[in-house]
Amino acid sequence: MIRKFRGNQRSPGDMQKAVDDMLELFNKFHSGEIPNENYTLDDLKKLCESLIEAQETMMVKDCDGNEIEVGYWYVSTNPSMPSDASVDFLYFPTYIAISMLTKFMQRYPEIAKSIPNYMDTLKKGYRGASLRELRGHGFEALEDMVRALKILNTGGVIEYLSKNPDFSPELFNVLKSIKKLSEYKIKNGTEKISWSELSLEEYKWICETLKTY
Repeated sequence: MIRKFRGNQRSPGDMQKAVDDMLELFNKFHSGEIPNENYTLDDLKKLCESLIEAQETMMVKDCDGNEIEVGYWYVSTNPSMPSDASVDFLYFPTYIAISMLTKFMQRYPEIAKSIPNYMDTLKKGYRGASLRELRGHGFEALEDMVRALKILNTGGVIEYLSKNPDFSPELFNVLKSIKKLSEYKIKNGTEKISWSELSLEEYKWICETLKTY
């Protein structure tokens, strides 16, 4: 079980393992398997501290042309990578990281408050998560969007942002747009006739998940 964020992986296999290990830890935290005597609350705190320290940032322009600082996490040695690789090794680590930090904040708010730059890092991470509108690459764009939504939903990100939309208008608007698209697909009907389309049931799940948007 990982005890800190592991970036700077060189091979695709090592990068994928780093993402898989993040997701395994997150799922066990969500299910209540940890903390335990072998993976303590202090271990969890140190893991969150490592996420805070590992976040990378960059300046981008928002829809109004204003420069904003966004944050992200990547498991490779360099954030410059092909689009499909960035989905797996930059955006999904970012979705997992903000979900982990949000869930930890909800369960242990006083400990989260004690960690320097916690909320500032989380806010930048929410912005970074919005940049691809949660979509993947190529034929898997929408399927990856559903995977991302499931991670964010499990981490309490969707619930938290619905109650605090000003925390990240960027991600809030992305989720609102995804719900609007899904409502359109349900209203007009859709069939999964290609690899790039979702089923009607998947669009219904999205609308239910995003019902407060």
